[in-house]
Amino acid sequence: MSLIPILIVATLAAVGALLLKNGATQIGTFSLELSTLSRLATNLSIVLGFILYGGSALIWLTLLSKGDLSKLYPVFVGFDFMIVSLLSFFILKEDFSLTRIAGILLLLIGIYLISRS
Repeated sequence: MSLIPILIVATLAAVGALLLKNGATQIGTFSLELSTLSRLATNLSIVLGFILYGGSALIWLTLLSKGDLSKLYPVFVGFDFMIVSLLSFFILKEDFSLTRIAGILLLLIGIYLISRS
């Protein structure tokens, strides 16, 4: 199993999540009121976040059509978690503990094992 396409999907999804978080922070409290929904539709971070999520979903469907979900999904989730954690630390200035680093190292081992099965 090639890890590069899964890494691309995870990166697009993670950057999309970062953009959605940025947009949500800009908008503030979320509600289903028309005024909030119109701010969502005109917020560049939200729009770009959804575009990246949509793009990642299209590539993901391609991967799913060719591979086993039981192999693809854990690798995707592991990569996504690692990328989101790193982006959140460097860009959003969120905490990054030794426990999280240990978890990421365990995820890398798991990804290696799953990709070899």
